[in-house]
Amino acid sequence: SNRLPLIRENSGRADTAFGISRAQTMSFQSGTPDSTRQPPARQWKPPIPSDGYDLLAAARRTRYRKRRLLNKNEQQVFWVVLKLLKGDYRGMYHVCPQVSLGELLQWDNTDPAATKAVNSKRVDFCITDREFNPVLIIEVNGGGHFQSNWQERDEIKQIAARAAGIQYVSLDFRDGRLQNKDVLTTELTAILREVLVKQQASE
Repeated sequence: SNRLPLIRENSGRADTAFGISRAQTMSFQSGTPDSTRQPPARQWKPPIPSDGYDLLAAARRTRYRKRRLLNKNEQQVFWVVLKLLKGDYRGMYHVCPQVSLGELLQWDNTDPAATKAVNSKRVDFCITDREFNPVLIIEVNGGGHFQSNWQERDEIKQIAARAAGIQYVSLDFRDGRLQNKDVLTTELTAILREVLVKQQASE
């Protein structure tokens, strides 16, 4: 054998189990660089998801721009609701715009179809109690809403919300009637009174 003996301290005999010298062993133990035995440097690469897309690379190469959170009709509803909550219901409720159903609901995660049905959908407004428990969902539907499979989308939201004990109402802005602030205020006052008074009575 051409292996070099490794001399153990105080042993007085050669040990060829690893075929390297004691000097080499000391070099490894003390961290002395040895270019012939150091593994090549490895660069971390993000894992590629099962769908085959490199999401990190996609995020880096995409140009993003901010956009307004609420459109004109939604802004009208927001300010009216906020004013009403600060009046008769001061300190009792919060209004949260553009909330994902995945943040409002819990469901059986063993059913992937249920997750797909509701997780990515959002609602225009959610009114919560002071501890941020959802009480009422308000949807603001303008002309752009009533496209494609809008009926199915709306029904999924309604079924999921009401099954969880959250009231659900939608406002139709297509005819322009609710764009009148006084009419909108009257409509929302009635909705909040019906839902929130019942909610208080049930506590």
